[in-house]
Amino acid sequence: MSLIQIGEGHVHHSRTEGANNSFGYPTFFIYFRSDQESELREIFSKKFHGLLSFHSKDYLKGEAGALHAVVKKFLIEECNYIAEQVWLHTLPRMFGYAFNPVSFWMCYRNSELEAVLVEVNNTFGERHFYWIYPGNEIKPDFWYRAEKVFHVSPFFPVDGFYEFRFQCSEKEMKVDINYHRNDGALRLITWVTGRLSPLKLKNGPALFAKYGWMTIMVVLRIHYQALRLLVKKSRYFRKPPLPDQEISS
Repeated sequence: MSLIQIGEGHVHHSRTEGANNSFGYPTFFIYFRSDQESELREIFSKKFHGLLSFHSKDYLKGEAGALHAVVKKFLIEECNYIAEQVWLHTLPRMFGYAFNPVSFWMCYRNSELEAVLVEVNNTFGERHFYWIYPGNEIKPDFWYRAEKVFHVSPFFPVDGFYEFRFQCSEKEMKVDINYHRNDGALRLITWVTGRLSPLKLKNGPALFAKYGWMTIMVVLRIHYQALRLLVKKSRYFRKPPLPDQEISS
């Protein structure tokens, strides 16, 4: 398998509590091993003429430097975890602009998915990490729980818990994130999926014709859906203070 992939698929959200609101959009993401950053930059430069780009300082603590070294240092210092191989599932910059509601750092050992660092950004410029590390292989038919501690949407409170499921193969990826109340009732169903193919085989103009300026559209769609919920008179929750810890599980 080529180490630098593009996943083309869809993202889906469905509220199951309060005002009904469901939507789905076509999307793409890049998926690559952290030590292939220089090759990724070369593909972006030669194949996409810089219209797509990648900056390691957009992630983790915002440090510049080689991505492979930065993420391994972060995992050691913040998660007490020594990574063997780390892959990143994320949106690239488009026309120099980046916004990632969520990125996934997939940690493999002996070719098995062992841990996932879920990096979440909100539209207030804040960031939080959910560390999924069960102590053995992450299995594609299991759900992994993390308590919700970070404000994302003003139409949900900061309580309850998430359940994550990671289904990864050489041809396709799907990540499910379900949000529950403390009593277990389901509040929100979300997933992102994409069929994988080598990024270097993609045609830049065709990709832009299909998806447009997707990164800015992510922000516009977030605000559009917020407006729909306001019209439906959904309950609004003010943004609470940030959690004491930057990483939770």
